[in-house]
Amino acid sequence: MSAWRKLAVACVVCSPAMFVVGSLATAIEGETGDTATPRAAQGIVLAQTLMEAPELTPEQLEAVSPEVAAEEEPEFTEEFMADPANFEIAKTVWETCGGCHGSRAYPGKAPKLKPKRYTPGFVFHQSTFGGVKMPPFGDVFTREERMAVAAWVLSKEFAP
Repeated sequence: MSAWRKLAVACVVCSPAMFVVGSLATAIEGETGDTATPRAAQGIVLAQTLMEAPELTPEQLEAVSPEVAAEEEPEFTEEFMADPANFEIAKTVWETCGGCHGSRAYPGKAPKLKPKRYTPGFVFHQSTFGGVKMPPFGDVFTREERMAVAAWVLSKEFAP
């Protein structure tokens, strides 16, 4: 068994997200043999950098008001993501978030944010419906405020 196929098997055991990495490595090896290492390594980095919003569970939907649960997925345009007005809105909201996620909270209260791995939809989803131990904030902040947080967290100005 080749090293790339062993990686694919190990990834399946390690985590479902890493299955993509193993599958990618196996597919690339099948196409090009052992010379695919540079391309496979690039694919591994790409697979690790994008965290999309997960499917909503019934528990997440019940944790917020029916109005928030019925919201449509927002569209994050380039203009919205670069608008400094959104950053100012987000900085006000961040006063609540910073107690767990800010530099004054580490180590301990919440996982350190890794903005380079997130999509705007992922940040919006997490701020709306919460996460493993994170409470939902969909009924605390407006849709616009949660969208602004997504824009700011993914901006060059943001420093976790």
